[in-house]
Amino acid sequence: MQQNQDIIRAADVAEAVVGRRRPIEVCGVSGSERAFILSAIQARQRTPMLVVAASPEEVQRLADDLRFFCQSQKLPVEIFPSYHLLPFKFLSYHNQTASERIRVLYRLMSEAEPLVVVTTIPALLQRLVPRQELSRYAELIQVGEEIEREQLIAKLISGGYLRTAIVEEPGDFSVRGGIVDVFSPLYPDPLRRITFYDTEHQRRLVFLTNNFALPAITIARLYKCRWQVELFFKWIKQHLRIKGFYGTSPNAVKTQVWIAISVYVLVAIVRKELKLERSLYEILQILSVALFEKTPIFETLQSENYQNKDVPMRNQLSLFDL
Repeated sequence: MQQNQDIIRAADVAEAVVGRRRPIEVCGVSGSERAFILSAIQARQRTPMLVVAASPEEVQRLADDLRFFCQSQKLPVEIFPSYHLLPFKFLSYHNQTASERIRVLYRLMSEAEPLVVVTTIPALLQRLVPRQELSRYAELIQVGEEIEREQLIAKLISGGYLRTAIVEEPGDFSVRGGIVDVFSPLYPDPLRRITFYDTEHQRRLVFLTNNFALPAITIARLYKCRWQVELFFKWIKQHLRIKGFYGTSPNAVKTQVWIAISVYVLVAIVRKELKLERSLYEILQILSVALFEKTPIFETLQSENYQNKDVPMRNQLSLFDL
């Protein structure tokens, strides 16, 4: 191993690592410099990278720095945690830790894009789920796909899921009639599986949602009307006069949208009551121009078509009119 005291540039270290000419030891690096060098290496060698740190706290700091330096590369950085159990102590570990480990392992197995994994030595020494078993128990359920309830329940139990009354943690699932609630480690929120039988067309429909507050029949009706909902939001973008939001909080956005909808509904009522032939868009345009005029609204909307006319400015001087 060759050492020197020269100033080391990240690009030189990255080139030496990618070339694999010799083992490299970089001394005197601290803080975010380590993440900067690692990001330079990853930029030149798009392969999965394993980074081992001394402690869980150091893992978190290093992962945050790597996410900052890898933003331009759009490179995912994951933390592979340990169970925090002493050897030969057969205690139960937290479900969140197990779900994080399974999620990282599944990403390494399934995704083609390179992944940077930051972990500790104790996490590497602990036993892992075999690749074949993880691939065999993985189940991809898509929206609209039909699956037998009992088959899904049996696979969840054999895969280590815990059947509970209320889904609260990753790895939990509950069954209520035709509804199956699942909290998957690969999904940030728990999922709800709803089965609906369409008597008109004699077929069974399965829906997936993360809404646990609405009844099952309401979720099924919302899925049935989803095209009307999409058309409604498209209509909002085309017709409501919202050029920008004055606030970014949920309450401010909802208030401004509701005000715009109320204005549109009032104009639609005026159009119907006055039996106007103009379109709603044209009425809104006229009202925006004649908002502060004292002319009655009926006369304003019944007047002849508005046309843009270029009125010459008699007092405007011309540069070449000498």
